[in-house]
Amino acid sequence: MNKILTGIIILVALLLVIGLAACGDTKSDSDAGEVNKGSADVLAYPDGFRNVAHKCDGPNMVYSASRGGDGEGAGGAVAVAPNDPRCKGVQP
Repeated sequence: MNKILTGIIILVALLLVIGLAACGDTKSDSDAGEVNKGSADVLAYPDGFRNVAHKCDGPNMVYSASRGGDGEGAGGAVAVAPNDPRCKGVQP
């Protein structure tokens, strides 16, 4: 279990670094379609920073970070693991 959690954290951290490198304007003027307000599991570090949340959205596991790691308030990042077996049969 710890190896899986460690692997997930490393994968998410890598995706965050890649996502932060491509960050631009985080504002959006497009209309929202369907909104998934279901609960999410949160991976919180002891210092309270670089928190990551993950939840199923249909068959996909979605990972989201609320803030960047540069200490300057940089935006977060989102990563999707398509067809994650943990999301089998989960409704959004």
